[in-house]
Amino acid sequence: MLQIRTVSLHSTVEESLRDVLLRSGFSHAHSLAKPLLSLVGAIGAYTEEGRRLYPEVVLTTNTDALLSQVPFHRRQKIGVSSVHDAVPRALKQCAPLASGGWVIYLQSADDETMEFGVASVAVTDLSPDFHTQTVGDLAIGDPGLPPTVFFRPVHSGEVEIASLHDRVLVVLGLGTTPKIDATLESLARSITLAVPDDRRPIARDFTRRLLRESVRDTHGCLLSVVDTAAESIRALRSALPDGVYLETPIDLVELLRDLDEARSRESALNLRSYMSLVRGMVAQDGITVFTADARLVCYNLFVPQSTIGAVVGGARQRAFRALCDTGCVLCAVAVSHDGSVTLWESPGPAQHGEL
Repeated sequence: MLQIRTVSLHSTVEESLRDVLLRSGFSHAHSLAKPLLSLVGAIGAYTEEGRRLYPEVVLTTNTDALLSQVPFHRRQKIGVSSVHDAVPRALKQCAPLASGGWVIYLQSADDETMEFGVASVAVTDLSPDFHTQTVGDLAIGDPGLPPTVFFRPVHSGEVEIASLHDRVLVVLGLGTTPKIDATLESLARSITLAVPDDRRPIARDFTRRLLRESVRDTHGCLLSVVDTAAESIRALRSALPDGVYLETPIDLVELLRDLDEARSRESALNLRSYMSLVRGMVAQDGITVFTADARLVCYNLFVPQSTIGAVVGGARQRAFRALCDTGCVLCAVAVSHDGSVTLWESPGPAQHGEL
């Protein structure tokens, strides 16, 4: 007998979203699920006037109570609408504002109306981000705090839905889940491996965020880490001479230290200027190279064609494999244009693999 079935990715995601809302304490989860499903679909590949944006969104029943757990915060109310109209209005009016530490907030205490605006918990570029302080590692988790769910685009076509109890990664399409956040966390650990103990946690968190911002603005990239010893850099330069080796490397720890100690407008602007520079270097063709003490030493680096020719695969994957085979790197990551990621960590080829 012929069996006919209808399979809907739409309903699967909606069901998962409804479960997260219910477990977080939203009593009106059923009326929120559909409009928030459209939010997930929109921020996964959001553009405004041809420009790609990455708005992060926090949903709660009481924004002031949520922000009360954070030492420093500010918010700007933009408007109020019905639950079903608020999401498209909030995105249209707030998405261009949701950068530099600001996120969109949606406040819905019932199934009728929803307030929206933007909020920030950042004091400086050293501050943990909104996600970390409300549903991440630094969240208080007090039962008296309001229900909260956080939505953020992880990479093109991928959206994370997070609460204190759940993490759901929605892949918009039929591709496999690339786990890019876990990969960048591993890369940030390698980049800060030799940073002094008292500076390492802040440096690692900052580097992870900078990598995340840098990677999502590219159509694919290659990133690698070498040892801090001068001979390691010389060996890399000897094996791969075709690149821009910086006479004065960009020292992320020194920039962070300067901001932490000076707390001046000039130090903040200096850090942001170099963050922009790093993002631009990562976006260039070729490989970007860091040392294990968080210095960017080279970008626009290419593997010789004679070396790549012996490796099987696409151009970026062949360059990646050839890079790992040089014996010069501690860690390497390849991000493809479709968002798939490959991580390699020394020692041994057993560390190769798709994540």
